[in-house]
Amino acid sequence: MLSFGHSSWLLLPIGIVGIGLAFAAYHRVSPKPPLPVRSGLVTLRALSFSCAAGLLLSPACERTATVHSDPVLALLIDGSESMNLISRDSTNAAQSTRKAVSNAESLPGTHRTFIFNQTTTEVLGPDSLTFDGIATNISNGLRDVRAALRNDNLRAVLLISDGLHNSGNNPIYLAPELGVPVHTMAVGDSTARHDLLISSVLTNEVGYSGREQVVRVSLQYFGMGAQDITVRLLHADSVIASTSTRVHGGLGVSSAEMMLHPAEPGMQQYTVAVTHLEGEVTHRNNVATTSVRVLGTRKRILILAAAPSPDVGSLRRFLDLQGPENYDMYVQKGRDEFYGGPLAISPSHYELVILAGFPGPNASRSALQAVAELADAGTPLLFMASRVTDLASLKIVLGEYLPALPNGARAEARDVMVAPTPAGLQHPALDFDNVNHVALLPPLEGLWADWKPTPDATILAASDPTPDAPAIPLLVTRRRSGSRTAAFLAGRFWRWENLPDDLDAASHIWPVLFEGLVQWLTVPEDQRTVRVNPATPSFGGGTPAQMVGQTYDESLNPLENAAIAVTVTNPIGNTNEFQMQSLGNGQFGLDLGTLPTGRYGYNAVATHNDGRLGEDSGTFLVGGHQLEYRETRTNTTMLRQIAARSGGLFLTPDRMEMLDDHLANDPSFAASSRTETTVTNLWRWIPTFLVILLLLTAEWVIRKRVGLA
Repeated sequence: MLSFGHSSWLLLPIGIVGIGLAFAAYHRVSPKPPLPVRSGLVTLRALSFSCAAGLLLSPACERTATVHSDPVLALLIDGSESMNLISRDSTNAAQSTRKAVSNAESLPGTHRTFIFNQTTTEVLGPDSLTFDGIATNISNGLRDVRAALRNDNLRAVLLISDGLHNSGNNPIYLAPELGVPVHTMAVGDSTARHDLLISSVLTNEVGYSGREQVVRVSLQYFGMGAQDITVRLLHADSVIASTSTRVHGGLGVSSAEMMLHPAEPGMQQYTVAVTHLEGEVTHRNNVATTSVRVLGTRKRILILAAAPSPDVGSLRRFLDLQGPENYDMYVQKGRDEFYGGPLAISPSHYELVILAGFPGPNASRSALQAVAELADAGTPLLFMASRVTDLASLKIVLGEYLPALPNGARAEARDVMVAPTPAGLQHPALDFDNVNHVALLPPLEGLWADWKPTPDATILAASDPTPDAPAIPLLVTRRRSGSRTAAFLAGRFWRWENLPDDLDAASHIWPVLFEGLVQWLTVPEDQRTVRVNPATPSFGGGTPAQMVGQTYDESLNPLENAAIAVTVTNPIGNTNEFQMQSLGNGQFGLDLGTLPTGRYGYNAVATHNDGRLGEDSGTFLVGGHQLEYRETRTNTTMLRQIAARSGGLFLTPDRMEMLDDHLANDPSFAASSRTETTVTNLWRWIPTFLVILLLLTAEWVIRKRVGLA
């Protein structure tokens, strides 16, 4: 059916005008061609004009047709590595799956076959199936099938899998949203197999050269006889530690601890391996990797205390847990006398100075000057006030280094409840599991000395205001000229260390707060104008390795219109060059894709306005992947729940006929009909312009043949 964007009655005057113009054009031509020829030329001219003018009316051709679609059954196949595990009958899930897909050809409807692991791909049949995926994401598989068949008559999905979902969202909740039943077929072995696996490896992400740290290994075993096994820690294929542990018969868990002694600074990868036992279903899960960012030898912490006190004892106990070799403590005994020996301070020897009530009334000018020299050298300060602090000396000698200053020489001590400020809740030092637990803590001894924070200071915590007393700052920090300082303007924090059992939920507050302050104070300021880093220090096997970058001007403002080229060196020394993608505002990204296991180096060079801006370099690690081997039993429970929640059947490979009967009798598994209307806009249709061109060409050829100009 032909329709117009404007009134079709306009075609009549257009035709009349076209005929009139054509007749006028050939009425007085010389020489006059014969009448038949002249009539043909008039007709061609009138038609070409009328067609061209008629396009202004936006003509369109509408065609309506009824389309019949057979019901579509989508076969969604698990293509992960766990499908290769050998079952008790010496077969594996992959073999059962290929056979099931072949048998499914007899099922009703049109079949579309998809294989999924981390991604989803459509395949032609059982011969196209591969089982090498490093993760199982059933949710993505269901979503991708729905998207791929959104224009088809999808009526059911047959999910064939071992159910070992280990990536993405829980498919049990997604399956009902598909709108069609998901029939599930469990392949593989659902019984516990003989296996020993590493379930987790825990150690500090950051270590220090020459300082040992604990590596804790958790093991699971299934059906193993009671025996001793060896757990080894390797670095660069060399065993650096080992220990023994015992597994008992049946199912259970075991653990082992080893001491790691990092030596070389940088990102280091370590491998944990356990004994290969006879009869295990797989040995792929007997190995796990972890990484540690090893820093240079850690500098010491200097603690200067104004006098012995429970607070000083609390500090000592906490630092002893970190290693007594990492701090020097001097407690004022008399004028120029300290418990701990003569005061000897080297600015290059300490990374942090903690002033525990210091300076007190016995502090000498030389001791104060030594602290000032440390602060001048950029050493961070943590001042912890107490009632014995000499506020006058503090303000005169150390005032320029502190984030808050007393307005008088005397302080009044009052018990105060601590409350984090909005700025404090955003600070890494106050990264508590539950900030509401702070309200459970006993009060501290606040020092009312009219503290005045400096203009560039940040108040992280303050006292709860009362009708008798306004709020006072209790925890203040400052960053200035590349240095960091903090002031804890309250004492008797030992109360937070010694909590009764009913306040156990808040016992982590003080350790987290103190360690967070120390870490924030000692993190070096980054003054680089070009910064390129891996998104994480290490990437799991099969996980895309991604890098992020930033460019800054000399004032450390984000720099636009720069370019960063990255050269990546793989574990065997080969290099590849990449160009980072600009994300705007001086930020860059780079996706290297999945990489083989090993240690990689990179060097990034940034340019701006055809000039070299700077460079950065570093390393990152890519670990092996054992995700598919952490569980070796078919998860029939999950597959049953997916089927039940979506209205499907739960099947095994030998019960394919159940699905055949079900689909044959399912009224929803039926063909569909729909009416489709196709609209062709003739004014934008190329053949329309070709017709007009053909008419004009025919007129021109005839004119030339009869001798008309």
